[in-house]
This record gives sequence, structure tokens and C-alpha cells, in this order.
Amino acid sequence: MDKHYKLIFEENPLHIKNVAKNVPKTCMYPLKSATEVLEYNFPKATLFKQKCCFENFLIESFQLDTTVPFTIGYELLTPRIFFTFVAHNDIEFTTGTGQPIVQVKACHFYLSTELEGIYHVHCKTGRSVVIAISVHPEWLMKIAKDYPILRTSVQHLLSSDAQFEVLPRCKIDEQVHQWLFDVRKFAHQNSFAEELYLSSCLVMGLGHYETLLNSTTLGKVYHIKQYIAQHYAEPELDLGNLLKKFGLERRTAARQFKNLYGMSMRSYQMWTRLSKAHQLINNEKVPIPKVIEKVGYLNANSFRKAYRKFLAHQREKSPTS
Repeated sequence: MDKHYKLIFEENPLHIKNVAKNVPKTCMYPLKSATEVLEYNFPKATLFKQKCCFENFLIESFQLDTTVPFTIGYELLTPRIFFTFVAHNDIEFTTGTGQPIVQVKACHFYLSTELEGIYHVHCKTGRSVVIAISVHPEWLMKIAKDYPILRTSVQHLLSSDAQFEVLPRCKIDEQVHQWLFDVRKFAHQNSFAEELYLSSCLVMGLGHYETLLNSTTLGKVYHIKQYIAQHYAEPELDLGNLLKKFGLERRTAARQFKNLYGMSMRSYQMWTRLSKAHQLINNEKVPIPKVIEKVGYLNANSFRKAYRKFLAHQREKSPTS
């Protein structure tokens, strides 16, 4: 499961070194089972990239030490599901056009999916550490069958035509910390035994993630987001009734939704409508009157006003603007 993406840097590294046989002491989380350890040196930053490659999943660790804010791009060549752990420093992920995907505080983790395309990882000054496990979608579906929230979420992730989907972020607790420690420290001469052990660790990690989503309102908030994404075109979508359906208090749900997705539930519905409209107009060449009907607007003037604001926002976010 290798070579499903390629890194893109805003400036070329001064040099790239293979340090697998002599991992620098500055590398905070060395992976004992790593088959590749590369050091990228830039004028004001150093990136360590470690990789363990198996049939159904790929474990990678990234450590960036930088004296200036630093952006790392990557082009995803095939759809992938990621189990991502942000160990140090807050990090922001966006699409290649600057559309926000997720902002993650240090010591948090989450599950997500991304379609083919270009993405950016924005890191602050200092040390940022990310451990990313890229999972084969079909394999994950087999694993998720025993976990109701993950099963329905993964089914949604795989069936959605959205460029990306993100499940709620959870804090890295003692159990997750120990799990990551076991993953980093384990190594075996037999590659089959190594993959068997690490895959069992991955299953345990997913099970704990399910438990965390079940024990808080985060799972319910995510399902509300799913519902809005599926029913965004309904002009009279009643968010109050939706919250009652999931047994959530409005103020709590609104705060958690805004914290997770960076906008209110109503703004998310509008953004989903306008994103779909943009796709229909530009990719499928659907006439605007038909687009207005398809995305649930009852008034052409209100659609045009909202769509102009949407386009202006997209231009502001574009790195070429």
C-alpha cells in the first residue's frame, strides 16, 4: 500500500538524506519497524518522515522543526481513509484551493477520508508531530462491522462524493498514548508477525475511538452533520426537530458543532448547498434556474446574492489570488 501520494513543498529542500541507519536524537518518536526514514532540510526547517508499509495500511510519522510558519502540500493519487494523531502543536489542514478541512489541537486524533487531489498541512513555528495511518477502505469496512458508529460513518465516507469527510476529534488519553507507544516500539524480524501485531493494535485503537464517540455527544453531532449533508436541499429543514431526534440540547449541540466544523449548523447547510451549486454550474454545466431548484433555494435573488459571497470567499482562500 505504497505511493498513494506525493509531497509538495513551497520551496525545494536543500538536501534529502536517508537516515534509517542513524536516526537523529532530535527525532522524538522513532518507529522501530520503519522501512524508510528520510530527513528533509530547508533553510529554516527540518522534516523527518518515517514509514512502515503493509498490505492493508501504511503507518507514517512526520516531525517538523521550523523557525517560521511552514506549509507542506501533498497530492493524493487515490482515495484514502486516514487515522490521524496530532501529538505536538496545533495544525490546520486545507484543500489545494484553501478550503478548510479541519483544525486540530495538539494531543487529538480523528478519522477522515480524502478523495484524489491536492491538500495542504499548515504548521506553526516550533515542533509539530503527526502520526498518520492510511487504511485500505475495504479492509476498514471489515473491521468496522463490529462498531456501529464507525460502520455507518465509514459507509457514509465511502459513498460520499464530497472531497473530504472528517469524524469528530477526540483527545489522546492515556490508553491512546499507550497504544501509540506500542505501535512505535514494536518490531519483529518476521514481517507477517509484525503486520499481524500492528493490525491488532489498529483494531483496538478503532474500538477505543468508537467508545469515546459513544461516551460523549460527539458521535451524535457528527450524525447531525451527516443528516444535514444528505438533506441540505430541503428548504424547510428543521434543525430544532433534528436536535430533538438525536436528544441534544440546542446550545450544547451548537457549541460542539461550531468547535468541530468551524461554522454553525445553518451555515454548514448553506455552504453545502452553495458548494453543490458550484459543482453543478462549473463541472456539469447545469443551467442556473435548474441549479437553484436542485439545491433547495426558493428565491433566485437570494441564491444569487449568497452565491456571489461564496465565490468571493473562494477567491480569497485561493493561494493564486
